[in-house]
Amino acid sequence: MGSSEPTLFTNGKIASGQAFMINMSDELSAGVPNPSGNSITFNNDLRTDASKGYYNNTDFFRPSNALVQQPEERHRMWLDIFNTTSGQLDRTLLGYATNATLEADILYDCFTRLRSEVSLYSLINNKPYAIQGRPLPFNAEDIVPMGISIVQPGNHTIAINTVDGLFAQNQDIYLEDKLLNVIHDLKQAPYNFTSDTGVFNDRFVIRYTNLSLSTNTNNLIDNNVVVVTNHDQVTIKSVYDKMKSVVIYDVLGREIVKKDNLNVNEVIFNSISAKNQALIVKIKLENDTVVTRKIIL
Repeated sequence: MGSSEPTLFTNGKIASGQAFMINMSDELSAGVPNPSGNSITFNNDLRTDASKGYYNNTDFFRPSNALVQQPEERHRMWLDIFNTTSGQLDRTLLGYATNATLEADILYDCFTRLRSEVSLYSLINNKPYAIQGRPLPFNAEDIVPMGISIVQPGNHTIAINTVDGLFAQNQDIYLEDKLLNVIHDLKQAPYNFTSDTGVFNDRFVIRYTNLSLSTNTNNLIDNNVVVVTNHDQVTIKSVYDKMKSVVIYDVLGREIVKKDNLNVNEVIFNSISAKNQALIVKIKLENDTVVTRKIIL
């Protein structure tokens, strides 16, 4: 699929004299992890293609090396996560290629292990991958689950580092924050959020369409929960279930105001300082259902 560093382009062949490592997959070792006594044999047949012609031997990585032509159709994005407090940075590659599949592919996907710094990765069967290739033709309805590992709480940013193929053209890239019910256009700006420490594999997805609903009214009704705004006041009503707590965030995930231990069907927030902007209202009901709403104050 490519290198996790976007400036290193590879045609999938390793030049003579270039060091490399091997990770034997379970299916190549009769399903036995880390088997003893298994070996891999290298010979000159590996230097040639099916017609016995030699592979291009120029893909040797040095800082001055020219970019290598990509023989296979690929459309890729490199995404960064950045801890604005510690300066920790991680990068992941997500792309689409001719022969890739939705499963774990030996030639396209690179498994990763979580480390002691911030991590951003995509998921295949709930396992973390630093590099993931997905199949062509490209489907704009595709949704890719993403995971993060946060080792220092606070403010973080997810941003596009580099794109190529159709992603360098008119194809949108959105990051959906399922916790705050936000779909953010990464091509317009990086996404800023706050997070506690931990591993979160169900908060973010990458998607290519924006399905957020627009409305001309500030009255939002769902699950018998109504949110009404009036100048700097927000009123939340739950028709049936009482509310346990209500939290209001800005679109960066920063907490604006919070009320806990409510046990009421109606709550009013007065004199909210955040004006002329979108806010996220997160309501937890007594049955532990969580309802989120986006409002304009």
